Amino acid sequence: MVDVGAGRSIVISGDTNTETGFATGWRAAGRDRRWLVAAHIPPNEDRATYSAPLAAAMRRADGFIALSPRHWAEATAYQNLGSRMFFAPNGVSTRAEVASVPARPPVAEVPHLVMLSRIVRHKNPHLLIEALDGLRHLPWRLSIFGDGPDRAELEAGTPADLAGRVSWRGWVAGPGPALADCDLLCVPSGSEAFPLVILEAMARRIPVAASAVCSVPDLLDGGRAGILVDDISVAGWRSALAAAIGAVSGWKEIGDKGFERMADNYTVEAMADAYEDAIAAAFE
Repeated sequence: MVDVGAGRSIVISGDTNTETGFATGWRAAGRDRRWLVAAHIPPNEDRATYSAPLAAAMRRADGFIALSPRHWAEATAYQNLGSRMFFAPNGVSTRAEVASVPARPPVAEVPHLVMLSRIVRHKNPHLLIEALDGLRHLPWRLSIFGDGPDRAELEAGTPADLAGRVSWRGWVAGPGPALADCDLLCVPSGSEAFPLVILEAMARRIPVAASAVCSVPDLLDGGRAGILVDDISVAGWRSALAAAIGAVSGWKEIGDKGFERMADNYTVEAMADAYEDAIAAAFE
């Protein structure tokens, strides 16, 4: 809830029943009150994301804040969420932090691939390992950072003879240690809204390979600022990684383009500016 002065205030809610119910009642209690919905969950790909009553309630808000154009397109593919939308991406680095980011060191002789995620099945660490299993003739090593309810099962499925190339590293204290010597961040997930780990890599000039889900194509500028994997399957990821590992000389350029895109569009200031613009527009 934000007091914007002159007796006016606004609440920015999430997209749950509880938050929507609160925001509906709160907004109705004063004529100088406004309400914006900010969604941060990945939309369903094949059906409506929200129940009909929840969608109807959110349409009464003064606007809907999506994370990116593709997020909005997917959220509204199967239901009406209103006609007034705003875009406010997430940000993890400030402009001051971005200004002092050094160049990345050269790619290692054996490229270090990293996955950093909560370990649940839909994040697809097993898919990534199976894809790499078919690339044993190429140089690579993989570190998987993170923990979660499916870790034991998924880790147990790793081929025993890949133990020297695939390391399950477990919980880590933030992206810094996990990405310290990363040459390529891999985000094979089958469901994401706006994965912050991509911004963390971009902020360090680390090239990214990611599944083309929800906001990811917007983040990677349609594949111009990262490696976009449209075919989210073992074969699709194997093909993408084979091409990438066969052309490591281009990774620095990919990382630099990702960094430039992040610096232009996804800083903390860019996020704050987008929210300020949406708040101002809600009172027009």
